[in-house]
Amino acid sequence: MKRKELLAVFIGLCFVLSILALPFTPMTASAAEKVITLKFAHQNPPKGRTTKKIIDAYIDKVRDVTKGKLKIVVYPAQSLIKSREMITGIEN
Repeated sequence: MKRKELLAVFIGLCFVLSILALPFTPMTASAAEKVITLKFAHQNPPKGRTTKKIIDAYIDKVRDVTKGKLKIVVYPAQSLIKSREMITGIEN
């Protein structure tokens, strides 16, 4: 069961990475300074092992690599959207 949970988290993180791989257009000075905010929803508890060891570590790494230009807001425990609705929520 834990492998399935880790796989689900890994797939979600891959989705976020795919967003980062979108083609970039030349930026003006003001656009280069703008902070991009992404929402990341998952079904794990906020203080759970998966959240602490994988999700929080990943978000910290993204913040460090992008030097704060990419902010990820986390919505744990299905607080933004329920698990069954996540696929349709991403599509819309």
